[in-house]
Amino acid sequence: MSKAVHVIHYEEQAVGRRIKSTKKHFLWKFSLDSITYTIDIFSSKFSGKRTLKVNGDIYFEGKKQGKIFHQSLEIGTHSIIIIEANKSFDLRIDGISFNLLKKQSDFGINIESDSSNLMSNQLIPEQQEDWEKAAKPYDIIVREGLNTTTREKLPIIPILSKKPRGRLTVQNPTFDPRFMFGSEKQSPIEPNMLGGEDFAPKPRAYSSYMRGVEKSSGYENFNLID
Repeated sequence: MSKAVHVIHYEEQAVGRRIKSTKKHFLWKFSLDSITYTIDIFSSKFSGKRTLKVNGDIYFEGKKQGKIFHQSLEIGTHSIIIIEANKSFDLRIDGISFNLLKKQSDFGINIESDSSNLMSNQLIPEQQEDWEKAAKPYDIIVREGLNTTTREKLPIIPILSKKPRGRLTVQNPTFDPRFMFGSEKQSPIEPNMLGGEDFAPKPRAYSSYMRGVEKSSGYENFNLID
């Protein structure tokens, strides 16, 4: 026997004492078998406490067990489930979401909570139009030769060298000093290009060094052959 479900009202509001968003109140109001019911849930963000009320009477009070809050109850021949979903709560009547019932009730349609609503194999398939039957899927044309990137098209030849581990790495490019001054024929600057003499001290010969040693040590009769 089918039973009509009538959606009356749904409300969600923040009711925290100091900070409103720390506690929320969810309210569902509906009619089953011509009897009106009100279900309230108070959810605390910090303590995790949940309070479930049915027509003003506390049905459950405590913290959730597990990751998702879930409570079920029986009202007459109907099954009511309250489940946490996406930081909110959803009430399901005989397996149908309250949000879906509310959307359909806004268009003036009463949802019958019998088993035929849950059986997809009893639905009548929609007939296709003639142009849909004759339509063909689009042919996908694969264009070849478009896999080369812009970097690969550039005439750049990297300098490769092997490291001890055997990996190939790209070295920094080397520069020819001939091109640093804007001309290929210009040679790098030599030390004596300006015509000056080399003023660095020249090394002394071994013989002249030993004569100084001979005079300072007192051996005047000791002669060295240059």
